[in-house]
Amino acid sequence: DDAHIVALLGASHQHARSAALEVRGAARISSPLGQPHRAAPALRRLVATAGPLDAVVCWGANLRRLARRAAHASHLWLEVDMHSGDLHALDPHRGSAGTGIGSAVPSLPSLSANAAALRAVARNQLGISESEPVIALVTDAACPASATDLLGALAMLHVAGIRATCVMPTATNELSRAQRRVREGTYVQRVVYSEHGSATAMHAADVAVCAPGPADALGGHASLAWLACEAARVGTPIVAPDAWIGAWSHGTTSPHPLLVSAKAGTPTDLARAIVPLMTGPRPTSNSAAVSTSPSLLTMLRSAVGTHAPHVR
Repeated sequence: DDAHIVALLGASHQHARSAALEVRGAARISSPLGQPHRAAPALRRLVATAGPLDAVVCWGANLRRLARRAAHASHLWLEVDMHSGDLHALDPHRGSAGTGIGSAVPSLPSLSANAAALRAVARNQLGISESEPVIALVTDAACPASATDLLGALAMLHVAGIRATCVMPTATNELSRAQRRVREGTYVQRVVYSEHGSATAMHAADVAVCAPGPADALGGHASLAWLACEAARVGTPIVAPDAWIGAWSHGTTSPHPLLVSAKAGTPTDLARAIVPLMTGPRPTSNSAAVSTSPSLLTMLRSAVGTHAPHVR
């Protein structure tokens, strides 16, 4: 059996934004002054309660100082590069990442047998009819997307005569600014703000859009690959920057057919990529294009050792 503990570090507003994440058994830990390493006492208490851990996975290099202060928690520390999604061995005492183990980015799946049911349930939850065209923002608390950039792309589509409902999970950047623009009459037919998990938006969408915002936001996207998987599960195409598609394709020369290039991911790039998806035939998934790279859990089991009874 495998037991997992998820520790969410951040301030109260970040914990509130992560409330819709579909994570079971999550422990929310405050990081004083916004500095993760200051959460070490709380993490040590969590470890003392949970018992010995076979492995600890740090999502992002900003947790290295925290790892140093809580190095006793496990003999095996790993780190996920949020830019590339690569999984590395981490030396908590030196604060340096070493050998690469593989990619923590999941492979996009083929179409689910119950895709129609997932779509119907999601649309019912969001109050959207089956015939309503929907464009959803790919975002979560770990990598919040730009709400205003998506609105900019939708405004261009509106001028081009393409109408669609926008589903915007609340775990996003610039949400209040986007809401103000909608109230002031931006070119958007309808916006649904969703408090549900972001996966619900992916299941309901006709097109899922990654809007990274500023150029430096093209970095930490690894967590969004799980939402891309949810979109692919129901056959929803995902519009994303080229840099993300390359990482999510695990270096293959032929990306998953549902991954659609938006070049640099600017509002103009997004609009240009969306137009053919809304006006022509949609790409379809096929089993031949699905990657078979090992899952994160498989790599953890291998790193811990086949004789370990649990992976915690």
